Amino acid sequence: MGDAALMIVPCNERNSFNNLTGDTLKFKANKRTYTVNCHKGPREGAMYGSEWRKFVSDNKLGKGQLVLFYLDQPSPRAVVCVIQFGNDTEDEGSKDDDDYMEVSDEEDEDGEANNKP
Repeated sequence: MGDAALMIVPCNERNSFNNLTGDTLKFKANKRTYTVNCHKGPREGAMYGSEWRKFVSDNKLGKGQLVLFYLDQPSPRAVVCVIQFGNDTEDEGSKDDDDYMEVSDEEDEDGEANNKP
């Protein structure tokens, strides 16, 4: 399978994923609803299928992007984050302010990370 065809659930979140999902997961992201297939195994969890590929395509997911899933809510949702490392990375497309967050790896004098507008 290609990169966009499958999303592996990180091992430290596998138990939560397995407990909070069924064979499918319905969630909202950027004002759209997706129903993806879920694989819940003892050693690996994953989301896949045509709706997952549609979610990846709709949100132009690729290298340097993180998707946060809020599954423990009555209406599960996903938020796409772009983490920019350095100044050479340019944002592609636009996202709604409430669905998009950019985090910079630059630090201020106190060692705190600065968010860029």
